[in-house]
Amino acid sequence: MLVWWTSLVFGFSSQPYSAQTIQPWMKSLISEQKLAKVVPSVTVHYHHATIVAKKEPYRYIEFLFRKSAHLFVYAMLGAIFCALLSTLKQRGYRIMGIVFLYVLTISSLDEWNQARVTMRTSAIQDVIVDLVGGCIGITAVLLLMRTRLGRAINPSTFKS
Repeated sequence: MLVWWTSLVFGFSSQPYSAQTIQPWMKSLISEQKLAKVVPSVTVHYHHATIVAKKEPYRYIEFLFRKSAHLFVYAMLGAIFCALLSTLKQRGYRIMGIVFLYVLTISSLDEWNQARVTMRTSAIQDVIVDLVGGCIGITAVLLLMRTRLGRAINPSTFKS
């Protein structure tokens, strides 16, 4: 499962932007004027780009969607690897450290790969978003282990 999910990550980053954009779909559902009325009046600065939500509502929604996808995909990556290591009797800080390093490595390689794909860019900010997602996945699995399986996850009780 870990190999499959990691392959999925690289599959997505190997696709050109035109294969991933949701803007045409959104345009078929709602007019730009109607969407502009419901998005917040915010400006987002992200990797050499500025998105003014009210002026570019499709781009703003797509930005949120893409960053949420990063969080989800990497939360799952972290959760899958964390669950795998927990079955191998790894515990505590060791699990968190190994999974964090794995997520960091895959995210960095993913951004490197993405920089070589048509109409795609690579951003260190995406690595940070990916790491946050990975940490969410790690936390979810460790909390699940504590509540469902009765295993302690208190950092002071972790074994090295």
